[in-house]
Amino acid sequence: MADRRMLRTLACLCLSCRTTAILLRQTDGNASESSWAGPHGPMYLQVSSFSVVGTRAMIEELGHVPKWELRMNDAADSDNRMHLPYERLLKNPKAWQASADAKRRKILYLYSDPVNNVEEIYARNLGFEHASKTRTTPLPEPFPETLDAYVPVRHEAFEVLSHVKSFLHQCDYPIAFLRLEAKNSHLQELASFLELSPERLDYHIKQVELTRAAKEEDVKVKLHREPMVALSEEEVSRAAQNRTAIEMVKTPPRGVVPAWLQKLLDHKLEPERILLSQLQDFEVFHPLDCMERKRRL
Repeated sequence: MADRRMLRTLACLCLSCRTTAILLRQTDGNASESSWAGPHGPMYLQVSSFSVVGTRAMIEELGHVPKWELRMNDAADSDNRMHLPYERLLKNPKAWQASADAKRRKILYLYSDPVNNVEEIYARNLGFEHASKTRTTPLPEPFPETLDAYVPVRHEAFEVLSHVKSFLHQCDYPIAFLRLEAKNSHLQELASFLELSPERLDYHIKQVELTRAAKEEDVKVKLHREPMVALSEEEVSRAAQNRTAIEMVKTPPRGVVPAWLQKLLDHKLEPERILLSQLQDFEVFHPLDCMERKRRL
């Protein structure tokens, strides 16, 4: 009699386990990405920068982290969020629209030498377009369309200093400042800020860099085989986009700036350089330390 009761109990347990397994498979199959994000949902990261050098590449690298863990603004800046100062970013209808329900929002501000950046902006003929994004106040008239015209005028056409300070002095969200040239030395701290494991972040970034290296090798092979045949504009653009953030920052701007003009440019952007030199290569600020930060910087 006892044996029969034991067999009946075991049969019920087996049936219960089988039913549970089926339900788990059904739940797993219908699960959305957000269900894997943990109790707090994905991290919503705003990547901002004055720089035109390396910012897109950095966003693309971070973009390989699964979206249920990390969501960001667009690498191609189709949402017009990458270069806006903080005050204008908040007014942008697309700024936090996609992350209105986010419980975790942070900002990553990328920076490098402002002199190199201004030189690169004019080398790419992006002066007017870039200033229309980075400025808080209306564009000056006439706008300096060349580096030669930019240097002598009293005002600073891109408002670089105001741009950096707008993020440095905001008190709403945790923010990390990262010098692009030092990115690889601070992946562990960056992973901690993004609440990711360092191994996972390093893996995703290395995968992107390997892909870029392969694409660049294809371009080199083509140039080697057909040295007299120029690359198409699309191939040149794609090759530029495939360069890593650090490589793009370390590459000197196109063209040669005369020594006298370089000296004037260095002097013009000295306050911006001084401010950025007070930051560590990777430094995190929280809303609670806002007042102390404003006094210090």
